[in-house]
Amino acid sequence: MGEGGATSPVRLWLALGSLGMAWWMYQADNEVDMGVTALGTPIYSRMDLDAFSANNAGKNGSLLLTIFGRVFNVTSGEEFYRKGQSYDVYPGHDCSYCFAVSKVSRKCLDKGLDLPKITESALLGLNDTYWSTYVTKYPIVGVLADPPYEPSKYDYLAGPFAEVRTTQATPGPRKRQSRCPVTRAARAIGGAIIDLLPRGLLGPPAPASGS
Repeated sequence: MGEGGATSPVRLWLALGSLGMAWWMYQADNEVDMGVTALGTPIYSRMDLDAFSANNAGKNGSLLLTIFGRVFNVTSGEEFYRKGQSYDVYPGHDCSYCFAVSKVSRKCLDKGLDLPKITESALLGLNDTYWSTYVTKYPIVGVLADPPYEPSKYDYLAGPFAEVRTTQATPGPRKRQSRCPVTRAARAIGGAIIDLLPRGLLGPPAPASGS
């Protein structure tokens, strides 16, 4: 056959090689630069986080979830987060939206915080869950490189995102109260609503003891 007939094997391999190089360069330009922050805090992507889900049995037995862009190791709370437990949907995901709206649902995972349902009261409930449950009970082991929101937007609640370091859990005095993150968020939202109600709607104060 003439020169315009069949493509030579050499040209075919050169074309395939060029395509492979172009794909590699595209991937390199679009990948999150994984590693550590300037403060030495490990960086995770949402794809990395999936390896620590309950369905994947947790990488090296660890269960990780994210709030406000902070990655928490919740392995010590396996009675809540292991597969088959009440909150096994949370590990491997950003759970900020779930806690803000007080719902345990896969549909609430990995969602932004600037949606219409996220009111300031919901953010305050999320903030209470973040500090009183997660910062207290579980260590921060990294930050999320690609959360579905801008973490620094919530620095006024969780502290400067750019300064996040790994931590140890800092348990305070033990209290007889729910350890369920959704319950705690719901209580915080309820308290915020009560504070906004006119005092006349709350009824008269209870009589003093002995009166």
